[in-house]
Amino acid sequence: MEAYAILSPEEAAEYVRQALPGFVGNGPLTCKRLAGDSRSVDGHVNEITRVATSDGRSLILKQLMPHVRLASHGEFYELPLTRMAVEVHALRFWERLCPGTTPQIYHWDDAQKLLVMEDLGRLCLLSESILERRRFPEVGKQLGEFLGKTSFYTSEFFLSLEEKQQMQNTFADGKTKPFWNHLFFQSAMLTPPLEAVNPLVRGELAELCALSPVRREVERLQERYAWQRQCLIHSDLHTSNVFADERGIKVFDAEYATYGPVAFDLGRLLSSLILSYAALNAKDEVPEAEKKEYQEYLLDLIEEIYQEFDDSFQTAWEGHFGESNPFQSPYNRFYRQERLADTLGFIACASVGRLCDAGLPFDFKELTDPQVQAAGQRLVLRLAKELLLYGKKMKEISELTACLRRLVQA
Repeated sequence: MEAYAILSPEEAAEYVRQALPGFVGNGPLTCKRLAGDSRSVDGHVNEITRVATSDGRSLILKQLMPHVRLASHGEFYELPLTRMAVEVHALRFWERLCPGTTPQIYHWDDAQKLLVMEDLGRLCLLSESILERRRFPEVGKQLGEFLGKTSFYTSEFFLSLEEKQQMQNTFADGKTKPFWNHLFFQSAMLTPPLEAVNPLVRGELAELCALSPVRREVERLQERYAWQRQCLIHSDLHTSNVFADERGIKVFDAEYATYGPVAFDLGRLLSSLILSYAALNAKDEVPEAEKKEYQEYLLDLIEEIYQEFDDSFQTAWEGHFGESNPFQSPYNRFYRQERLADTLGFIACASVGRLCDAGLPFDFKELTDPQVQAAGQRLVLRLAKELLLYGKKMKEISELTACLRRLVQA
């Protein structure tokens, strides 16, 4: 392939005009680069351009960067440009399974690694809506259903061995699994970049990561992430990769989709809600009653997502196997309990992995006082310790939310 080049906004407009003349027409176009350091975009490895017509229609042109900078270590991590094809295949596949939950794809140029798709700017990023303490009634149900259906129907419970192997070949790991392994296991917990963490919590992070039982559990989770290929996972599913409104959700940024543990996406998503909970808990300027009310909403949302996932997965299981399967009840009970334990462990690793300066979600970036920020971070570290040491003993997702309530009151 010729030297890879990122399009300027002007070049992006001309590209869209050539690729989609029916949409653009002959009128003028305006282009705006969406930066990754704003509230509304939590991305660091893509160039996103909104192209709009004079009559108010718009679309998004996405172009991949060939690398991501891990600022906590001052290094660049090379990522394959083939992940554009991965994103397209994943979004199209999930749309067939869960209609209306992904953005519409208008054009895909594999040679130039360009994707033109629906502009979801009319919706609100779920992370932004949480910052504004808004509520969308369908979010928990639809996210849970999305995860349950996409997990079951891409697993060996539904697919034949040949079909599953073909899916795994389509969503081969490339260099993306090592990237997440580095970010959420190795760098987050096993060799944490203490110099990139709020100085007020460095000691607590170092103490947590030095505990032998914690390290053993992280290593177990690291191994499961590396080698388990239970179903197709998004890999980067958090509240800044979900658009939402009163009617439902749109899941996007699927370029890291691959085969992995069924619990990983659940852990990533619920972790982002827990980080929002912890950051809100540290905000002294929010009236206490308002704070507690919205925190309860976040805890209810965590429980709803997990329960809807569980119900949706179980419904798909029963619909496929029927009542005659003699292995269904005992194996499904074991599988569900194992999944919860792994989910809680992935929550812990993903949450701690977002505490370094480069990875802080917007909830924490808005806490400009280091003392206030540290208060929220300490809650995350205490929860991570509980989950990594005792999460295997938890039987229901409500035990996670009860643990958070207890830690806040301690």
